[in-house]
Amino acid sequence: MRLKKWTWICLVALGLTSFAQAQEPGTLYYCGEAGDAEIFVELDRFDDQRARYYVTIPGGYGDGPTVTDLTAASEAEGKVFVGDQIRLSLDAHRTTLTDHTKTYECTLEVAARPVQTHSLSQDDLVGTWRVALFFSPNAAPSETVMEITDVSDAGLLTGSFYQSAFEAGRATKRDGTIVIAMTTRDGSGLYGTSGRLVAPDRIAGQTLSVGRDFLMAWSAEKE
Repeated sequence: MRLKKWTWICLVALGLTSFAQAQEPGTLYYCGEAGDAEIFVELDRFDDQRARYYVTIPGGYGDGPTVTDLTAASEAEGKVFVGDQIRLSLDAHRTTLTDHTKTYECTLEVAARPVQTHSLSQDDLVGTWRVALFFSPNAAPSETVMEITDVSDAGLLTGSFYQSAFEAGRATKRDGTIVIAMTTRDGSGLYGTSGRLVAPDRIAGQTLSVGRDFLMAWSAEKE
């Protein structure tokens, strides 16, 4: 399958490596496929107590890679990283990943850079966003507009959603992930909205209506 050019760079599959090689920061492993998705793990380039687990859907589908941090666990032999229902084991003979109930043998991707994604900036948030509202699982999404007019250095967010001005809005960035949250209001009451910038021109989010008692998923693309 063809991967997104901006997601994975220079992947050259080789056999399993030794335990010493496996601990080298920045090492990337390919662990196989799960349905339409492909699974990778990467040892942190700077911290030998952390690894990352990536799931991506090649060919331009999906919202970009799903990323889960794994942390080192104490084991009698080898090196083990664990996360929520995820376990990565590295030893002298094989490298395995257990994802929920399935186990994969992972091959080392040497000559590969660590997983590359666009470097996201809070400035990417500013603009006009076309929003698809998934109110019902059995109906086509409706559409609205979100305007983000400014993000201050302190993370204060101004703009409007569904023609209602943000009463409170914040943006923050951690480990390359940018998340936003804001409140708006109409005649039915308060709305709490939050989202994650998954690409410079895409946001995935959700909105909780207190007065109308629903939680709705949405996705947005920048004009």
